[in-house]
Amino acid sequence: MMMAMQKMRARRTPSQQAHVTNVKDNPVQIAADAAEGAWRGFDEQETTVAVARYAPFNAIALLVGSQVGRPGVLTQCSLEEATELKLGMLGHTCYAETISVYGTEPVFTDGDDTPWSKGFLASSYASRGLKMRFTSGSGSEVQMGYAEGKSMLYLEARCIYITKAAGVQGLQNGSVSCIGVP
Repeated sequence: MMMAMQKMRARRTPSQQAHVTNVKDNPVQIAADAAEGAWRGFDEQETTVAVARYAPFNAIALLVGSQVGRPGVLTQCSLEEATELKLGMLGHTCYAETISVYGTEPVFTDGDDTPWSKGFLASSYASRGLKMRFTSGSGSEVQMGYAEGKSMLYLEARCIYITKAAGVQGLQNGSVSCIGVP
């Protein structure tokens, strides 16, 4: 946290992010909403998908709609990491920000969330010139920290160091969707 505070700086031009989605994953409505969002000044737009096979349609609709509203808007489609990378490689998205990192020891040593795998994923995005932002979840840190007997500060500091080591452009602290913290 201390390192993050030292690195903080005010943006030259503050910007806002919009979330564009609808219940039916209708690409036409997503494109229209993205165009309006861009016209109203949102510099980054994101969509989520209920059904993974609709992801390319939603990503393209978001990209086209946002560029019609105002050129230069960055778009992303929040999905499972492999699908998200594929959409980026195809040019359907401009950046990724839902790449989760966790600071616990079991995650560091096993599975697809190891620092090595996240670093490899970051280099894959960088090789195509795609912006990337890691996400550390406050809800997961509460639950994992309690289970491991570690503080949230400790877990967040580890997440910050993973982000720095992987060369990722930023880190955001999100929460875990649909999971209540007891």
